[in-house]
Amino acid sequence: MYLHKRGFRKRLLSVALCAVLSFFLVAAALPAVVAKAHAEQQLFGNSEDIIYDSSEDNARSVPSTYTVQYDYYTVEEVVHKSAPSYRGMGDGNACGPITGLNVMVFFDHWYVNLIRGFEPGALDSSGNYIYYEDAGNALTQSTYRSLYNYMGTTSEGTTEKGFKNGLNAYVESTKYTLSPSSMYQNSKTVNLGSLKTAIEKNRVGVLFLSNYNYITEIKDYKEYKMMVAAKYNYSEAHIMMVYGYKKIVYYKNGSNFRTDTFLYASSGTSAGSLGYILMNQDLTIENAVVYAVF
Repeated sequence: MYLHKRGFRKRLLSVALCAVLSFFLVAAALPAVVAKAHAEQQLFGNSEDIIYDSSEDNARSVPSTYTVQYDYYTVEEVVHKSAPSYRGMGDGNACGPITGLNVMVFFDHWYVNLIRGFEPGALDSSGNYIYYEDAGNALTQSTYRSLYNYMGTTSEGTTEKGFKNGLNAYVESTKYTLSPSSMYQNSKTVNLGSLKTAIEKNRVGVLFLSNYNYITEIKDYKEYKMMVAAKYNYSEAHIMMVYGYKKIVYYKNGSNFRTDTFLYASSGTSAGSLGYILMNQDLTIENAVVYAVF
């Protein structure tokens, strides 16, 4: 009986290792795409002097995929059901205006003149508003170009000051008012209370990062009590829109041994993907802003 159980455990472990290996092989194929899409360049100085630049020619990433074994876990999640994530528009330094476009597309659901004549999404069968994927629409391309100019984006990229002033100028040009507020807590995390309030009031946030991590997938192998996150670290500066958070509290032997807090993020790069940013490690937050439109 003991040998039978032992053999079964060995087979179970083998299956689990194969599952993890399969995930890693898939994740390993992503850096070429993700790295190309997430490259940024930092000029040294204070935060307003940093140039946030998604230049694809200098793409660099360090794979940092990890696993967590647990007995059980709890989840706290506050997130919009859907969010826009638009791609690069042919410029290699455009995370600023692309993130600005994501913010404008998000709010255009309620403030229809932000992108006049454009419909950003539709209701699904459950009554949830779902944003369309980027389809190269002429109206969003025009909005992107306007934001590019308003933000003073150059071949080097966009500064934080340029992003803020340009986004405000664009919104004013549509006869609406842009209202920013802070959700910055420290260089490793944001104020989750402020972000929660923002989500509940149909708002979004923007992060200014001098280095960052990006997670393309979080996979829970429940049968093996194992969580796997496909994570990549970047040493460049970047701007991203965030639209919620997920806090996972892990327990083993009845005790909490690890807590991971992720922000839901629109990559703001040519990958056009939705993913996560892990708080409290492998990132430096220069500023974190919540935006509202009236």
